[in-house]
Amino acid sequence: MAATGQNITIHELDKFSIRFTFTDAVGNINSSSPEGWWGVAAAVNTPYANWKMQKSTDGWATGATIVANNGGMTIGTTTIDIEAKLAMGSPTTLPAETGSVNIPAGTYYHECVFNPLGDQQGSTVVATGTLTCLESLFTKNVFRN
Repeated sequence: MAATGQNITIHELDKFSIRFTFTDAVGNINSSSPEGWWGVAAAVNTPYANWKMQKSTDGWATGATIVANNGGMTIGTTTIDIEAKLAMGSPTTLPAETGSVNIPAGTYYHECVFNPLGDQQGSTVVATGTLTCLESLFTKNVFRN
């Protein structure tokens, strides 16, 4: 069952980590080849080219959703951890997952997908919610960029 309402608030240019903890179907997450993906977009129906950020495990590289530079996601025995770094600038292509990405202040949809066998086609949405990026006084005064 998906955990809905997983709402996250960050500030401009903050590096952040997210942890999704599983309390049911834990045996599935402990499989020999689990794979996962996490993405951020303006809304569910946002075209792929306009997604703001995505992270994945290394094996999540084929099929309908291709992550250019896999990384930023680790699957543990009962958790999925995601680490992201935000940076200024307007990328002209989908940002590299190991690099940084610009997410302007605003509210976005995010979704985490998991498959115990590493097959994207048989995956399950395990968490959804909103990611809100707030302006930062420190950033606006150009102390970081």
